[in-house]
Amino acid sequence: MIFVCALTLPAGAAGTLDYNVAGDLRYITDDGMERWNLDIDGGKLVWVEGRNSQAQQTIYCYNLLSGRKLLVAKTQYSDVDPALSGNYVLWGEREGYNLPSQVMGYFMITRQKGTIDPYPSNQGSPDYAGGHAVWLDSRYGGFINIMMKDTKTGKSYLFHQSGTNDKLSPTISGGYVYWVEK
Repeated sequence: MIFVCALTLPAGAAGTLDYNVAGDLRYITDDGMERWNLDIDGGKLVWVEGRNSQAQQTIYCYNLLSGRKLLVAKTQYSDVDPALSGNYVLWGEREGYNLPSQVMGYFMITRQKGTIDPYPSNQGSPDYAGGHAVWLDSRYGGFINIMMKDTKTGKSYLFHQSGTNDKLSPTISGGYVYWVEK
């Protein structure tokens, strides 16, 4: 079940854990389907939904203002970690059993889906902001590294490389890229 409730900081709130709940609790979904990997941006949210005992996975986007649900992607194998920014959704997708996962993108205005970087390596955990996409990628030396694509120029490049596989959750916001590295 997915539900939404607006949170507001009270005037003069000192801590980040102080908040007020405003408005009514609203259910977005109310059936028994399993859902995970929720992301929200403004008045939209995306999630992954499993069907047929999760053998088929689907990504949906829900507009909180209009109440409309949009099918973003569906595959027999796996759609994971959707990231939402404005009218763009990025996610990792494995289209075939023996194929590497690729970072895919969907532009909601034109309803166009495409590969963010076509290089055949395991890619995942994408994020998008300000015309740049970042994701985890295994193409260099067998280790997990961070790639970046400038969507204005169409160029992808290695953003961060190290000889380990313990980089996690790259996030881009306000001109900065953040990630966890153990």
